[in-house]
Amino acid sequence: MLKKLNTENFVKVLLNSLTILSDEETLNSLIRILTSINYQIEDNSINCFLKVFVTHDNSRFFGESLLRILNNEEDKSSLYRILQCIIDIIDHTKSSFFYSTDLESFINIAIKKLESTYTDKLRYYILKVLERITFYDDYYKMRYKIDLLEELMENYQTNDEVEEENQNMATNILENIRKHK
Repeated sequence: MLKKLNTENFVKVLLNSLTILSDEETLNSLIRILTSINYQIEDNSINCFLKVFVTHDNSRFFGESLLRILNNEEDKSSLYRILQCIIDIIDHTKSSFFYSTDLESFINIAIKKLESTYTDKLRYYILKVLERITFYDDYYKMRYKIDLLEELMENYQTNDEVEEENQNMATNILENIRKHK
């Protein structure tokens, strides 16, 4: 059903609605709908969500709301959609997407989730975001928890309980960090 509603106008209406909602549960549901729209884009299709998102006035509010949901979300499917949305935004904008306080929040969330998860798929999504964040210079202006992040990636790089693909991403993150030392 969402595919039929996946139009620029629909995405604009949803993004317009973000700042007028007073109920947090409704706001979170709307954010989840937007991440689902982004997640369901076919490879050859134009991503209406990203097209509208990059110029919309509520983009920053959307990002902050994503982080609040990400911090408390337990449903794995929802976590994957949220993290994929962040990845897609970073890839589309060619920037780290986060402002410094949001970046600190994401780093805290990522470290907490990486230290507590044994699910390689969740690790994969978190590491993909970290790989992109550590690629851009924005992160190195503040270097927030960089030593802890580096230690965690060194552990992942050699940990036999971490899938090879995730070990490779940990290596890429370490290379990004070390290039900026």
